[in-house]
Amino acid sequence: MFVDKRKLFELEKEFKKLQENSMAMISTSAENYFEVYLFILEVMLNQFKAEGVCLTMNRSADNLIGILESRNIDTKNAYFVDCISKTAGIEKPIDRCGYVSHPESLEEINMYITTYVDEMQGNNKFLFFDSISTLLIYNDVKTVLQFINYSIQRTRAFNMRGIFMLTKKELEPKFVGQMIQFCDKFLEV
Repeated sequence: MFVDKRKLFELEKEFKKLQENSMAMISTSAENYFEVYLFILEVMLNQFKAEGVCLTMNRSADNLIGILESRNIDTKNAYFVDCISKTAGIEKPIDRCGYVSHPESLEEINMYITTYVDEMQGNNKFLFFDSISTLLIYNDVKTVLQFINYSIQRTRAFNMRGIFMLTKKELEPKFVGQMIQFCDKFLEV
């Protein structure tokens, strides 16, 4: 399935309006998820030339970097927090990549984010959180809401843009409603 190009164009326009300290929640279908995911990183890394921390819950950093580079998406300004490879026993030494011991290790995720944000030099920064939906597989709803709220507050304190993805159909409407309250923009693609 292919994402409607008009929706991607609208998403790009909304990103251009997204100020420092602003948070965007991106909701998409499971079918369109990866195409939207790659589009977001292409816009942030190639078009906006931003530095970013990419929290990856669904694929290894090695796999993701390979896909990004095959699509000419520049990864030199990206840091990766890989939440899945260590659990699967497939971590590889990669510059600017931290491996979280398990997706339940929220403190460890925060440690890597803080470390990488401290290494960033510019003012044009972002945090990309690839899947709130996957985080719910490993953690209860209350813990995830607290973690996301904390992450958003820290992202604002770091003067960064935050982009949080979820697959809406898989989540309870009440949970999505609470997530939306944390963000400045809610966009459906």
